[in-house]
Amino acid sequence: MTFKSNRRTGFLNPPLVAVLVLVVSGCYYDVEETLYGTERCNIQWVGFASDIAPLVSLKCAGCHSGTAPSGGLTLQSHAQIASIGISGALVDRTHRPAGDGLAMPPSGRLTECELSKIQNWVNQGSPDN
Repeated sequence: MTFKSNRRTGFLNPPLVAVLVLVVSGCYYDVEETLYGTERCNIQWVGFASDIAPLVSLKCAGCHSGTAPSGGLTLQSHAQIASIGISGALVDRTHRPAGDGLAMPPSGRLTECELSKIQNWVNQGSPDN
């Protein structure tokens, strides 16, 4: 004689698993760092050594340094960077819209925070601070 069982051999009921997955994945905590990142854009005080020099080194010096700098423009010292800041060329070139042939850097537009720091530093007179 053979007995048939109505009992399932698995541990969990598939519809129950689906409900549990939805409930658990629906739990979410609004953590500011997760939502917006950790960078805070402080433009109240912009320093050459802390803000502008690292930005220029990362985004500009690759083309504007060495023995044959692009456009004949070397951007390695405070004096060189400040001179284009004071002339207005730094703000003009970095704040141009994407797709403009004169926009710098050519690799892509700077973030709004970076643009604000440049503008504020130039507005302060491009100090060596």
